[in-house]
Amino acid sequence: MLKIKINKFCLKGIRGVKTDCPVDLNGKSILLYGESGTGKSSISDVFEWFFYDKVGHLSGEEISRSGVLEALRNITLSPDRKSSVSIEFNNTSLNSTKDIYLKGNSLIADYSNNSTGFKDLLKEFQNENFILRHDKLTEFVLSRKGEKLESLSNIIGFSEITKVKSVLKKSLNELLRMVKNKGYDNLIQAQQSHLIEYLNKNIVSEEQYINTINDLVKPLGLNFKIVNLADIDKTLNSVKTPDNTEKIKLQSFYVKIQDFASSLESKINDLKKSYKSFYKQYQKILNDIDMFQKIALSDLLTEGQRILKEGLFVEDQCPLCLQDKNREDLLKELDIRLKKLEKFNNERRTLDDLKSSLKSELNNLHPILKSILADKNLSLKDNDALKGMCDILNTQFIDYSTALNADIAKLTSIKAPEELGFNKNALDRVLEFCKESVNQITSSMGNDLILKISSKAHLSNIAYKQIKQFKKEEDVLKSQINSMKLVYKEFVKRQQENLQSFLTLFSKDINDLYQFMNPGENVNGIELIPFEKDDELIGLTLQYQFFKNRVKPPHKYLSESHLNCLGIAYFLTSVRVFNKGIGFLVIDDVISSFDSNHRARFSDLLINKFSDYQIILLTHEKNWFDYVENSVKGRKWIVGSIKWSDELGTHLEEPPENLKERIENNIKKGNVESLGNDIRKYLEFLLKQIALNLRVKVEFRFNNKNEDRMSHELLTCLLAELKNQNNSDFKPPREVIIRLLDELFLGSKESHDSSFVPALGDFKAFWDDVEELEKLFFCSSCGKFISLDYFDKVANEVRCSCSKKHYFWKV
Repeated sequence: MLKIKINKFCLKGIRGVKTDCPVDLNGKSILLYGESGTGKSSISDVFEWFFYDKVGHLSGEEISRSGVLEALRNITLSPDRKSSVSIEFNNTSLNSTKDIYLKGNSLIADYSNNSTGFKDLLKEFQNENFILRHDKLTEFVLSRKGEKLESLSNIIGFSEITKVKSVLKKSLNELLRMVKNKGYDNLIQAQQSHLIEYLNKNIVSEEQYINTINDLVKPLGLNFKIVNLADIDKTLNSVKTPDNTEKIKLQSFYVKIQDFASSLESKINDLKKSYKSFYKQYQKILNDIDMFQKIALSDLLTEGQRILKEGLFVEDQCPLCLQDKNREDLLKELDIRLKKLEKFNNERRTLDDLKSSLKSELNNLHPILKSILADKNLSLKDNDALKGMCDILNTQFIDYSTALNADIAKLTSIKAPEELGFNKNALDRVLEFCKESVNQITSSMGNDLILKISSKAHLSNIAYKQIKQFKKEEDVLKSQINSMKLVYKEFVKRQQENLQSFLTLFSKDINDLYQFMNPGENVNGIELIPFEKDDELIGLTLQYQFFKNRVKPPHKYLSESHLNCLGIAYFLTSVRVFNKGIGFLVIDDVISSFDSNHRARFSDLLINKFSDYQIILLTHEKNWFDYVENSVKGRKWIVGSIKWSDELGTHLEEPPENLKERIENNIKKGNVESLGNDIRKYLEFLLKQIALNLRVKVEFRFNNKNEDRMSHELLTCLLAELKNQNNSDFKPPREVIIRLLDELFLGSKESHDSSFVPALGDFKAFWDDVEELEKLFFCSSCGKFISLDYFDKVANEVRCSCSKKHYFWKV
């Protein structure tokens, strides 16, 4: 797979760049030096913005998206001018410009390339990291265990696996909750008590139950024997009468209510406890305005994201405000904002989980009461008091359901726990009423043997069937639980094995890179170690061997410089492992807190271990710049300096050899774009070298202002110095200088408005004179300028290093 590299990028009117700042790379790495304040970080900023549509240090609640665009757009630009970042890749179909411009009263940003290939590239970049700044060096190393896990999980897709695991665990917990809420042991025990009451025996098997029923009905003198459960119903049907049937049905009705009331009594405390937890979380969100607003905003953004993803709104507009907006950009922004709101969503999910648990408990009880209320026996005149008590219980259930159905998004208040609960007196009266009613029916049977036997057989049959049903339900659920436990256990096992395998390889690469930068020190065996709690992976920590002891975390013993090395090792390992498409890196000022040894080893690491990557290396450390510049000689790196001026703002001062090569290539191709500026820049470099070596007298200036001297001043001072020498050898140089003073305006035509348009011939003449001046003061044999450092006191001559080029000189 061809990795994406950069052939050229150009900044126009963006950040510190006032006009334009083109950088030709042709896939090569580049080393750039810039003092603080020159706008060096503008380069890393615009790369981050181009690919991620954000700038880390410009994000936050106080800076909106339009505020970021304002910060990126050079403040000196007139309203009609665009700011832009143009990038040309080694795959030309991906070339694109990202503009910032005013549309109405709003700043808009968009790409010139709308191809599928380019959009796919941007999506791919979202999962890859190629920018490293000093403030991000130790972000992963010093982050919390959970943050380390989240950082890696999002990159390797482990978070998706965790989501699947969460679904499995949630399903398992739901099954366990169903078994707990049902309370099968209590339900079975209650029916078992009924069997003892009706049959005077503890029934433990179906065979025993059938034999006991046969004994019970023996006095009836039936001419057949019960051999299975179906025969029991057949027996009861053969002896029933309308009057007996009604009494038995009413008796079983009261027993059903009595069983329900008894089970409800045992579950009231659990219900109250669940509601209290739900109410507390509900109020926490409702009373925290900021949290509430964030959750409401998250709901809105989630719905907007769904509408866009499902294609329900396909225009390049915001579906809410209808302002023009690229659909892909909008989806990207929604994703970023939703991630920032994740902690508030966790609060919402906690509420939803508590709500689900409480709802499960209610659904296990309320339907039974509803079925009782729907039973025609409750409408009997004798049951008016019972109906009233059941209505009271139903109202209390409805209060719980109302609280559960409250819409927090509408700021709906719910009753406090002390306002709810079940009326214990009403429950006791229900139990007492049903018990008395059952006893009255039993007493009314008198000496009616058939009715008494039928009643006991009917009620025991209901109890036994209930026991069978409860056991069957419980067995099904327990079977599902066991299966889910096996699936969950195996999933967790595979998850842990795969994660450990990845962490082992990942840790080895981090350790290898760290050892390269810190050879022979007492820190090695660096490992990422997972933290688990209750089968849940909750975080990662970095562990290492320090003087033969295994220790953690890193900052317990490591110095700032060593922590930075560890941060770099992590970043570069991440690049190797995760970056499938990106073939370039932007490294911005990361060695500020490094000692000299680590600086050298870091540059060696980049140059030798990452030579297959295109590296854009930025620094304001002059000594390190000089070291790296020397190290990359002969390795096809581009070396340059970033400058700032009132006229151009941030601009690139390329090495003269690169600039000269581009000028000559453009002249050959007849390309006049930027040719004048390039020739002027090269002339300034040339004049500074000549003035330095001949110690030409110029006006005194403080510090770096000497670097900003312009060609006209240097040419004028050099001409005055040569005239002062009164040497006929300097006649040709003086003539060239006079011509260059006339031609200087060609070098600034592109920066100023003018009706004069220079032709290629004008630039050729300008360049010929620059080259002639160079030949007069530069020796191609030794590669040195003539200099007073090589002054011959005997011959009174200023010479080059090899003495082939020399002039008489008065000192």
